[in-house]
Amino acid sequence: MFASSDLNACAALVERGDPTRFLAVMAAPVQARQVLFALFAFNLEVARAPWVTQQQMLAEMRLQWWCDALDEIAAQKPVRRHEVVTPLAALIDSQAAVLLRDLVTARRWDIYDEPFKNDAEFAHYIDCTSGHLLVVATGILGRSDPQVVRDFAFSTGLSNWFRAVPQLLAQKRHPLLELTSESVRDLAEQ
Repeated sequence: MFASSDLNACAALVERGDPTRFLAVMAAPVQARQVLFALFAFNLEVARAPWVTQQQMLAEMRLQWWCDALDEIAAQKPVRRHEVVTPLAALIDSQAAVLLRDLVTARRWDIYDEPFKNDAEFAHYIDCTSGHLLVVATGILGRSDPQVVRDFAFSTGLSNWFRAVPQLLAQKRHPLLELTSESVRDLAEQ
């Protein structure tokens, strides 16, 4: 499917950046690992891009680089050589590239310290950053009901978000519209 050196690089990225997910992928069939390591390495690279610098313009440029790479894939143009982009291009079609581009665009929220405007904007962020990733993964691996996948992904994304709230607050971010027990409970019941 793609060079083993790319697969090894993607696996190493996931192992360093998300050891729990790495172990879960290692339990998957070998063919699925190729897909999952490439997608999860992509997700790690995009998720960390806004956080590796405090300069907003540099963070925007990092995310734009990923948008441009996904645009190349969507347009079926030759893609830039990169340990994650190259295997990703071998796996996804134009429609998946568009979904992943939306994921990258949603990550722009991470650059700034502006709060979400409303519940819909927050839900859109969680859906794009968690739902799109799993919809693409399950689409490559086999048939699945996209709505079931999105519902699961939203729950997982929300759980991960709740775990990140203390760190986001420490960085002077506004991770929730309201920081009350009632609002957190309402979100959890969605």
